[in-house]
Amino acid sequence: MAQERDLDLTLAIRHVPNLWAQLMGLTAADDLIAFCERWNITLVPWRTTGDIEKIMATWPVRKPEGLVLGPRRVWGTNAGLPVGVANRLERTARAQNIEIIPDPAQERAASHVFGLAWRLDEQRPWYHDYILSAFAVSLVAIMVRWFGAYLPPSALAPLFLMAVVYSANAYGMAAAVFSTLLSVGFYSYFFSPTPYELNVGPETAVLMILFLLVAGITSNLSGGLRQQASRAQRQAREARALFQLTRDIAIAGDTAAIFRAIVVQCNDIFDCDTVLLTPFTGGESDASLRTRGAALQAAYPPHATLTQDEIEAARWTYN
Repeated sequence: MAQERDLDLTLAIRHVPNLWAQLMGLTAADDLIAFCERWNITLVPWRTTGDIEKIMATWPVRKPEGLVLGPRRVWGTNAGLPVGVANRLERTARAQNIEIIPDPAQERAASHVFGLAWRLDEQRPWYHDYILSAFAVSLVAIMVRWFGAYLPPSALAPLFLMAVVYSANAYGMAAAVFSTLLSVGFYSYFFSPTPYELNVGPETAVLMILFLLVAGITSNLSGGLRQQASRAQRQAREARALFQLTRDIAIAGDTAAIFRAIVVQCNDIFDCDTVLLTPFTGGESDASLRTRGAALQAAYPPHATLTQDEIEAARWTYN
């Protein structure tokens, strides 16, 4: 968004203690610093409300063109801006006629209910899936306990299907299998006709097969939807990168600027480190393809170095 508007971008992000960041699966500080360096983003960490006040104090001197606010956090343990800080930023921005730009992640944030992310991000640790699946099964078990006085034991088992469907939809088949085993275990031990005894019989086997079938169907449908969404996002990202590359080349003043635009977009699309090589540039019209390939050299980034094997692979590919 900043590139399209030809503006500098400053990212103010909440400082998270190292241990808590690891538990929550948040992006490591080094990765974030590298990302900001790649895109020439100014990174400003903040810890308290006083840090936000210091940032706002600089606005009269260097007035921002626009302000993008991240999602609000309801509870202290959630990521995001405290509601009071977000409201203070909005009021200050409006008072200084600073444009408030809608958060691009607002649609994803809409899935948060009561401040909790019911569908975890894929980058979070794998054990979060099982912890929240177990929590869902426990909630269902409490509800089954309440209904136990009004319904026969055979009618209580299908209620555990809610936790299995939730796990399959939010986390995939592995978490759904875990929820199935936990649900069947809870039901067999606490809610069977002979409670506090682990009953393993035909009824338990049929119940487990039913739960696994529902989990498989749900996870398959959810997986298909996620793949379609991922494919659409990838196509949008590639189209955006192509537009940006075309724009950068059009306004480039020299060859180095064109090379930089190509390398930056390749780094972004393929998530790799790119080195651009140029072939033989002599004026002889009869220079053979092999001659030009033999003269392939790293042209950008400046002072880029390649091993002899990499150079030979590039020459062979070019030929």
